[in-house]
Amino acid sequence: MQRLWQGFYLDGQTATRHPITIQLTGTFLRIQTLNSHPMVWPYSQIRQTQGSYEGEPVRLEYGGPISQAIAVQDTEFLVALQEAASTAVGHLHDPRRRGLRIRWALPASLALVAVVAGLYVWGIPALAGALAPHVPLSWEERLGDSALEHVAPVGLRCTDPVRLAAIERILA
Repeated sequence: MQRLWQGFYLDGQTATRHPITIQLTGTFLRIQTLNSHPMVWPYSQIRQTQGSYEGEPVRLEYGGPISQAIAVQDTEFLVALQEAASTAVGHLHDPRRRGLRIRWALPASLALVAVVAGLYVWGIPALAGALAPHVPLSWEERLGDSALEHVAPVGLRCTDPVRLAAIERILA
């Protein structure tokens, strides 16, 4: 397994990319620039902000409000980091599990559709049947009156007694 990687360091203060060598250890990254002392980043304090997608460079950040960052072009860096770490680095992406997401996405989507369809077909009618006897009659009357007012406002209703009688005969 490769333990030394090449990348770039960004100090969070300037836009300058400094070439670095990154050494993977069991509990931290050792980062060496060309003209400074080595830096140590414990795995537990590193955040991954890029590199979860295939072909995307890996970017890891460290520190407070103004973060330092490293960028590595090779996505195999994450695989080597996962293998080298003796501590838990589950918060960092593992490219070896990328296919697992795809294999679980389709069955999970189908299960979600089945649950929603089941609720629509059986759950809502069952809930309505259980709740309907408990709805007060006054609520039902107000709901009917508001629906009638919305569908047929008073000004647009038929008031001609001859036509109303004809409609009543048809309904009878």
